[in-house]
Amino acid sequence: MFDERLNSNTFAIYVGPNDVRRVVHELVLHESPVFERICLSTFEEGMGRSIYLPEDNAVTFGHILEYLYTRDYTPMRRNCSDIIFTDTFSDRENPNLGIELANVYIMADKYQLEKLKELTVLKLRRVENIIENPVLFFKMAQKIFDHTTDSDACFGAYFVEVAPLVSKMMYPEDIEEVEDMIREGGQLAFDLFRAMCAVCKKASWEWTGTQAVPSQI
Repeated sequence: MFDERLNSNTFAIYVGPNDVRRVVHELVLHESPVFERICLSTFEEGMGRSIYLPEDNAVTFGHILEYLYTRDYTPMRRNCSDIIFTDTFSDRENPNLGIELANVYIMADKYQLEKLKELTVLKLRRVENIIENPVLFFKMAQKIFDHTTDSDACFGAYFVEVAPLVSKMMYPEDIEEVEDMIREGGQLAFDLFRAMCAVCKKASWEWTGTQAVPSQI
């Protein structure tokens, strides 16, 4: 089916400090409330059809555009040039995969693309062995928490679910590095506390069939 958005006018978008140029259809950009406002203000202020995003990463922005056009995107993989989205990813193929997905999530939040945030969390769930690299997991989480609002619930729900599993995989040297992140406080420390409370609560009660009673722990 032909995408009617492709009949709309285009904007030239210059991304990053090197002004990487991307030509994008206006109605595709309107999928983001932020870009819709930018398009209107740029035109009204007589700036033509050019948008400058010097603070954005060109690679991450490429994922944003891929999603806007196709409703999906494929994380980059080391030594792979043409791989479509499959059921699972492997962080062995791209050891920075978690950080790459975090960057997409942060930019999706910046441009108010809630469905893209949900898709990115789904991709995180499909990353094989992510719980086997605790430090990378917590660094990814810290990056997201530092660049999104405290009320952001999409990644928070995933973190609270997965963090206890990741914590079980930590080696002594991992614990020291993660402790440094926790000492900084913020949303990571708060949600990690929530996750551990949920685990303790679950472990402290057993279901007898008719009622919940304290277990012997």
